[in-house]
Parts: sequence; C-alpha cells; structure tokens
Amino acid sequence: MLNKLSLTIIVSSWLLAGCNSNTTFKTFSSREGGFSVEVPILPTEKTSQMESLYGNLIEHDYFSIYDGVSYTVGYIRLPDDLYSELKKNPGRFSNLDISGLVSHSKGRLLGERGVSAAGRHNHGKEVLISLPDGKHNLVSRVFWSDKTLYLIHTIIPKQPSYNQDIYSTRFLDSLRIIGPE
Repeated sequence: MLNKLSLTIIVSSWLLAGCNSNTTFKTFSSREGGFSVEVPILPTEKTSQMESLYGNLIEHDYFSIYDGVSYTVGYIRLPDDLYSELKKNPGRFSNLDISGLVSHSKGRLLGERGVSAAGRHNHGKEVLISLPDGKHNLVSRVFWSDKTLYLIHTIIPKQPSYNQDIYSTRFLDSLRIIGPE
C-alpha cells in the first residue's frame, strides 16, 4: 500500500508532466514602435487607418495565434492636438479607450484595473471583456507614453487550459516600452 508521501509525489509528478511544454518564447521588437514583447510564435504585421476628430490615425498591429489564443500588440502615434488634449486631462484617455474597446468588441465589461509596463513611466489600464460569442474573453492593456498609445491584448477561452492561461499572462506581462527611435 502506498503511503501518503509516495502518493503525493506520484500525483505531483503526473500533474507537472502535464504542465510541461516545449514552447520557447521569442522576443519580438519594433524599433519604429519602440517596444518589445515575448511571444510564443512570431507575429504578422497589419497596418490600418482610422478617421478621428484629430485626423487620420494609423494603427500598427502585430498579431499571431497559438494554441487557440490570439496575441496582439500594437501602437498608434498621436497627433499633436490629441496629445496636448490628453496631456491636459489624462483621465479622459482611460475612459475613452475603455468605452471604445467595449463598444468595438461588442462585448460586456467584466472588470478593469491599473497596470504598468516595463520601461519609461508606463502606467495604463487593463480591461477584461466578455465577448459576444460567450466562449472567449478579451484581456486588453492600454498604455500612453509620450505621443504614442500602446495596446496589447489576448483573446482567450473563458475556460483556458493551464498553458493558454500561463502563456497569455506571460505575453501581457512582457511588454517593455522603450519609446520610438
């Protein structure tokens, strides 16, 4: 008969073996964007334009999908007028961006909290949004540094596997903002 210690060792070994992964994260950096991030698979770039009250904004996104999770990091250069406006009222930035994320995703806001990123004075917000499909959540972090808005997010199953949860958290926590060259 197995004693408790032997049983604990066997069960722990079995559980840890299931958590072991051969995934090697790679550092992806954008000189133009002024950031680096760790990713499980190198991303593809997508650039899009959007109209705003302050003129055309160009969003640079880098995205990949790995193990059923979508990983995206990107940035938008802010026009001088918008930058001046946000500098006068930084709270407006957080409120506008959160409501924009929720309405754009057509989801439901589940929560928000303050976060920071490595690098220069990079305080921001993290929001958790339930997506309309009922099966996924959007975890998004937004940072404003100098004249640049940085966005990093994952789309993850509501009931993620251990690796999906760990990898998405590692990705979100790895953002380092160094500023554009």
